[in-house]
Amino acid sequence: HHAFEPRGNDLLKNNKFAEALEYYTKAVEINPRDPIYLSNRAAVYSKMRNYQQAIEDCHKALEVDPNFSKAYGRLGFAYMNLNEMGKAKNSYEKALQLDPGNQSYKTCLQVVEQKLASASAESASSPPPSEGERRGAAAGAGPRPSGGGASAGASGGLPGLGGLDMGAFLNNPAMMNMAQSVMSNPAMMNMAASFMSSMTQGGGASGDLFSMGQQMTEQLQRDNPDLLEQMKDQFEGKEGKEDDEKNE
Repeated sequence: HHAFEPRGNDLLKNNKFAEALEYYTKAVEINPRDPIYLSNRAAVYSKMRNYQQAIEDCHKALEVDPNFSKAYGRLGFAYMNLNEMGKAKNSYEKALQLDPGNQSYKTCLQVVEQKLASASAESASSPPPSEGERRGAAAGAGPRPSGGGASAGASGGLPGLGGLDMGAFLNNPAMMNMAQSVMSNPAMMNMAASFMSSMTQGGGASGDLFSMGQQMTEQLQRDNPDLLEQMKDQFEGKEGKEDDEKNE
């Protein structure tokens, strides 16, 4: 029934996004009400950072099959990348209702909830919350000025990382998933352990850090090229990728 799927998945895995898109678009034309093809095409759109199209395909897939957890997960991912955290939260909650054991959805939902919490903390000066919430907040907050604390902590955080924005790294759901899959690999675990110990023994470990990074990159290249791509995008900034794609 899903004759297109294995080939499309191979194209996606090998980062041949334009070909995968063409492939799944053909599949959707032949089977316009097949939620799997629609959801897979949404995954391709997300890879190409065309999140709006991804959202449309997810919605179409969910119209056909309202219990398709993967479409909710992909919808959440697209909303998260458009910074629509409320919608992302709803999508991940629905994905988890349908697939309660999915670790990736749990992680992404936590990331989204943290983002929502920090956003509401920043906008606490706008409309007043309910009386009870206000009292709770006041008790915990103290007179700390808004804004300054968090950013200062983030920039001064980790020594020897050459200006790497660890805050952005940790807030990125793809990174969180990457960290999880890295940690499930014993070889990577050992590397990560030595990485952490070199970090904690003072900031002078940038040489070790560099070779660590190289080893981790090589390992990812073998085990999970997808994630490596996402990491590169994250570190090089989101714009880097657009230039070498043909303008439509």
